[in-house]
Amino acid sequence: MNTPQVHTRLVMLDDPENFPLDFHATVTGRTPEEIRRRALEEARGFYGPTLENTGVHILGTHVELDADAGPHGAYRATVVFRQVSD
Repeated sequence: MNTPQVHTRLVMLDDPENFPLDFHATVTGRTPEEIRRRALEEARGFYGPTLENTGVHILGTHVELDADAGPHGAYRATVVFRQVSD
């Protein structure tokens, strides 16, 4: 049985530059591409327009059928982003 590795990092709470924040973007879309595009737009709004160059990682995604969307087959996704500093 493989035991997953857990990595921890001590964060000095008086250092606002290194305080980790997770951002949960909940979006709706009909295709995986549409969901990805909308989630990235939301994350850029939070972390800034240079999202791809600032150490932001996707921690996880949960996708489910959007029952409120009607018969058109839309999905609701929650994508969790975290900015990781070195």
